[in-house]
Amino acid sequence: MTNAPLRLTITPRFCDTDLLGHVNNTTLPEWFEQARLPFFDLFCDDLAMATRNTFPLVLVHLDLDFRREIRLGTEVEVRTAVARLGTSSFTVRQEAWQGGVLCVEGQVVLVHFDHVGRQALPLTPTQRARLQAWMAPPAPAATEPG
Repeated sequence: MTNAPLRLTITPRFCDTDLLGHVNNTTLPEWFEQARLPFFDLFCDDLAMATRNTFPLVLVHLDLDFRREIRLGTEVEVRTAVARLGTSSFTVRQEAWQGGVLCVEGQVVLVHFDHVGRQALPLTPTQRARLQAWMAPPAPAATEPG
């Protein structure tokens, strides 16, 4: 996803690694969540003051594919883009790159949610417009050798 509109650079810490010497698989969901903070800011006026009843997003799906190991000592770039918009949900595609190599890719589905009423809420026009701005432009079409 070379055209991802949101990017976050992370320096792996020693505590992110495991016995095998690579970044542990449990670390990537944390990094990907950190890279999704702009989405949280869009839905919550004051993230520091949010409570379980006022934070209006819930994660309903998460999947990760590990392609290569990530090692200590080299920065990681997390690339993030909106992949799909629904009525009350949106899908976010994310990738972790180290040294120019795709190491982990995944996606999450987030739902705009009313915790008090226990129901999904439609995305507002403002939210939808902002999320559309974070959609990755289509990748250039591959051309066949002529």
